[in-house]
Amino acid sequence: SSIWNYIDITTPTIILCILTTNTFDYKLDPTLERSLQAIGVFFMWIKLLYFFRVFKSYGYLIRLLILVIDDMRTFMAVFFFTIVAFSDSLLTIAKGNTEEDMFVTSTIDSILYTYRITLGDFNVDEFGNVAVVLVYALFILCTVFNTIVMLNLLIAIISDTYANVK
Repeated sequence: SSIWNYIDITTPTIILCILTTNTFDYKLDPTLERSLQAIGVFFMWIKLLYFFRVFKSYGYLIRLLILVIDDMRTFMAVFFFTIVAFSDSLLTIAKGNTEEDMFVTSTIDSILYTYRITLGDFNVDEFGNVAVVLVYALFILCTVFNTIVMLNLLIAIISDTYANVK
């Protein structure tokens, strides 16, 4: 039931899958095989955190990290919901532009674009010609709400968890 048990089983399972496919001369798509290897390597590094818990100076940090991730579940749901709300609005407006003026072209592209706005990576010159004032209003709302309010709320959640662990 511990998260470490799932991390323990992930890497050997991936290695076993790759070895099995190679043993029976079943050729995986090279991209899929590289992706599986990357996931396996990632979980091997995460597993290293488990062993750092032995040292007192690292133990509380690892425990804090696990508790922060647990406490962030509700926040992440609300944060994702706000990103989807802004991205759907931006996509709806973008589809009114000509194809060369569309600043987002699909739902996934729109979600990634809105996430990038939240991180401060944006280009306001690409907003197209349809409902420009509304696009700027949504952009300002997104930067104020997601970047300032939501990320400060995340800091407060992390601080509260830190206070409980310390």
